[in-house]
Amino acid sequence: MNQNTHNRMNDIKMDEPEELLLETPWCFYVHFIAAPNTYGSSYLLIGKAHTIREFWMLYNNVPDIKSLHEDIIICDCRRVIAYSLFREGIAPEWEDPINAAGSEWGCRESLSIQMFTKMWLYYVLGAIGEQIDNCVGVRAINKSNRHRELHKIEVWMNVTDYAESQKTRRILSKLYTETPTFTHMLHSDKKAQTLSYEVSRKIRKPTINTNDI
Repeated sequence: MNQNTHNRMNDIKMDEPEELLLETPWCFYVHFIAAPNTYGSSYLLIGKAHTIREFWMLYNNVPDIKSLHEDIIICDCRRVIAYSLFREGIAPEWEDPINAAGSEWGCRESLSIQMFTKMWLYYVLGAIGEQIDNCVGVRAINKSNRHRELHKIEVWMNVTDYAESQKTRRILSKLYTETPTFTHMLHSDKKAQTLSYEVSRKIRKPTINTNDI
């Protein structure tokens, strides 16, 4: 099916008002590089979708997820390193009360552009379609640098219980059967690890001997 046909099919579905409204509005964000203490200013709300039509209008009018994989997106004069889609009222950060008490399934690998693209699409559609138990948000991140190529897909949940989160994991596997290895992590643990890493970096940072100046 070509893209024009796909778009026409979406238009046909959009003429059915009773099927348009999403259960909750979803917000689309772009993310920039930031230090832990400036994370709140490191993302930007691009748009909000209350209906399927609004979602596709938003999805089709931001740079393709392939461009994120290739690290070529600039927004507000800054390099975009991640996309995220979260339920309205839940900020895409650990500090949000829902996320602080939640967890995530994260896949961190050198994902091919095809896998990265499909996982993002299938999971955001599963999220807005309420197919993914406990899901509050989905993130796609380009963590590549000059030393390595690394990409990450995260599905954020409002639960920490491992048994409950396994329900989410099974659904992710059904939505995309080629899913690589995922790791479950509590956001409280993830935040603590990040802060510990930043502290260790500061300790290792070389000091300047003023006698050498």
